[in-house]
Amino acid sequence: MAIGRAFIGGVVVAASLGFGVGAVATSGASSSSSSTVYYGCLKAGSLSNVTTLSHSCAAGASRISWNATGPAGLTGATGPKGNTGATGPQGDTGARGPAGSKGDTGAIGPVGPAGPQGVQGPQGDQGIQGPKGNTGATGPAPSGGYYLTTTNSTGCLYLVYGGSTSGSIGLSPTSSAYYGGTTVYACPFS
Repeated sequence: MAIGRAFIGGVVVAASLGFGVGAVATSGASSSSSSTVYYGCLKAGSLSNVTTLSHSCAAGASRISWNATGPAGLTGATGPKGNTGATGPQGDTGARGPAGSKGDTGAIGPVGPAGPQGVQGPQGDQGIQGPKGNTGATGPAPSGGYYLTTTNSTGCLYLVYGGSTSGSIGLSPTSSAYYGGTTVYACPFS
């Protein structure tokens, strides 16, 4: 099977002899995307009567047609990984999430140090008077000494007022001077 080539408007056309209408068209640089269909006659490896209008060919020539779009090539190899791009700007703060459930009560911490003593507060109001207490027991009789009375008895002495000059008060076993208009005795405790 022979391959024939022809140059048409900068397009290299390869036709496979033995197939009446099959044709492939490629350009020297890269395939172009075009809907234009070309028609031609191929005979003995030569292409002739190329036009964009459909037509018939002379006896012994094969009618072929093609367009400017070549077949899809194979997928190329994966290129190397590119450099990491610059860090983008910080996004907006998201909405506040719902409140979580209440956690368990923690253990009691150690007792802290005592704080400084506070200032003294103001004096409170005086309380109400309490009830009267019970009368105490009678104490023992005194020994020695004198007690004053207006009744004379054995061993009593007179209480004597010394007068307005001296202003002194004394005891006398015989004097009956009045003290303030009343005779007062100093009698010993028994």
